[in-house]
Amino acid sequence: MNAAQLTSQLAKRLNQSKVDIDTLIAKTTEIITEQLSADNIVSIHNFGTLELKEQGERINVNPATGQRTLIPPKRVVKYKVSPTLNDKIKES
Repeated sequence: MNAAQLTSQLAKRLNQSKVDIDTLIAKTTEIITEQLSADNIVSIHNFGTLELKEQGERINVNPATGQRTLIPPKRVVKYKVSPTLNDKIKES
């Protein structure tokens, strides 16, 4: 499912215009991004938790040439699925 399909499904289920739903999705992602940028954990009930983690420095090896490259540390978003969602996925 892509963003347009999500917008369409939500518009139908909530009986709202696609423009309103598109705005809602944009503002939701904006708020989540702001919270993660501020090192806050974002937890959505029955969906999961998003948080920033530090990924350490590591060495990458190009399999074609064997050349080793140092990849610097970076911050990445980690997602942990909620137990409720996990159970629903297992049942399907």
